[in-house]
Amino acid sequence: MSKRLLGRPMGKLTIIVLGLAVALAVLAPTAALATPPDTFRIPVEGTFIDEGASAACGFDVLFEVSGIETVQVLYDAAGNPIRVQIHKNIEGTVSANGITLREIEHGQIFLDLVEGTDTEIGLLFRVFLSGGGTAIADVGRLVFDAQGNVTFEAGPHPALHGDFAALCAALS
Repeated sequence: MSKRLLGRPMGKLTIIVLGLAVALAVLAPTAALATPPDTFRIPVEGTFIDEGASAACGFDVLFEVSGIETVQVLYDAAGNPIRVQIHKNIEGTVSANGITLREIEHGQIFLDLVEGTDTEIGLLFRVFLSGGGTAIADVGRLVFDAQGNVTFEAGPHPALHGDFAALCAALS
């Protein structure tokens, strides 16, 4: 019976090299793991008027949200924080003019504390129409530099560009 790696036969030398690599990985101390990451959960609960949506709609747009943010802080070998990862699991409502719509946020935020960059990925937020469908959704990937400027954008991000027309119509 021949040993195979990704569908290809492995020779004795390949097996020896792989064995040595595994042994070194297990036995060699890893500096990056010298300080384990800290992980904690932060309850999120709040009510606020969204200034951007309110300005675009011409009336106050109220958000009421609650949920959990799971935060992980990663450290370098010297124990200095170098990165923060945040997973948002938030639900709530958006309301105006007696109309209330459901809202969710299930995105990830990665803060590079060394470079000062901020990367946001996933379902940053979505507001559902009462009869089905979506009023507005920011989905995809955004990267901001240390000054807060967008350096990369993928996916629709209407709120980033002040495009609240569908949300305003759904709340009118």
